[in-house]
Amino acid sequence: MERGRFILGVGLGLVFLVLSCQVEKPHELRPVEVGVTAYIGEIASFVAKEKGYFEEEGLDVTIKVNIAGVESMRQLLAGKIDIAHSSETPFMYALLDSSYYKGERKGVPQAFANMILANKNQKIIASQLKHNISNASDLKGKKIGLVKNSQSEYHFDSFLLENKIEEEEVQLIDMKPERINQAIRNGEIDVAVVWEPHATQVLHDMKEDAVEIKTSLTYSTLWLAVALDSYAEENKDIMVAYLKALRKAQNYILEHPDYAIKKMTEITGATETVIRDVRDEIDYVLSLNERLLILLEWHQNWLIKKESIKNNNVFIRDYINYKPLEEAYPVGVRNNL
Repeated sequence: MERGRFILGVGLGLVFLVLSCQVEKPHELRPVEVGVTAYIGEIASFVAKEKGYFEEEGLDVTIKVNIAGVESMRQLLAGKIDIAHSSETPFMYALLDSSYYKGERKGVPQAFANMILANKNQKIIASQLKHNISNASDLKGKKIGLVKNSQSEYHFDSFLLENKIEEEEVQLIDMKPERINQAIRNGEIDVAVVWEPHATQVLHDMKEDAVEIKTSLTYSTLWLAVALDSYAEENKDIMVAYLKALRKAQNYILEHPDYAIKKMTEITGATETVIRDVRDEIDYVLSLNERLLILLEWHQNWLIKKESIKNNNVFIRDYINYKPLEEAYPVGVRNNL
């Protein structure tokens, strides 16, 4: 009888132990929706998703692939995504130009990391045989395909200034990136202003008919992680975890270059030959530094010159949220932003 009670007690104890283990559920992953593009500088996002680094940091990240950072930024302002990745130009438009987004804004954008270092990302490609273009002076009167409100527009405007060409002397056509590549191939436009790897892909595809119009400009490209102030105020821990996952992916890219090249080929649609040609033009690292502030201030002055904004009293530093990066990757924060 005593033995039966002992066995019953042990059995009940095991049941309670099992039940207690079931009650202690693992922490649920926190959902995050991110707007990205099929861009060579974006590869760490896809690697972090594929390798499970977001999950390791407690996040369930949904990646929404857009045609350009312009689209991601507008989705962010509308509250449709939590984080947008874009170059500095859409960020500055979103911050300073009230006409950039017509709907109700859900908050004010804040950049909380720059994800790449690159100096030769934008290129100006012309059809030299069909349209008799070989240098900057030949662009007058020509059709120029680019993505307006993007970094391409800023780059080309700087190029026109460098070569003393008025914007009225060329015909700017707003096009999606994939349409630009197609349009220059079939002769719809004379010149394509595109980012990598699309620029080099066009040069490869068109061969002797394509020429890169050279410039003395050395333009440092940014690729920003941006969130609204309303989101950042309540979700700093998510932003820290997000950056930690991206940093793991950046390290993996550095340690596994062949894998990274294969992944870039899959994401961008460019050939492996093209990716190998342009791969070394981008370094994947998280940062927030004085260089970033200088580039954003240049953009502010450019928008004022274009009369896109009338308020020159915006202090850009106020819209850089360095706290998540300071916790996730302290070495990336320089000069006490």
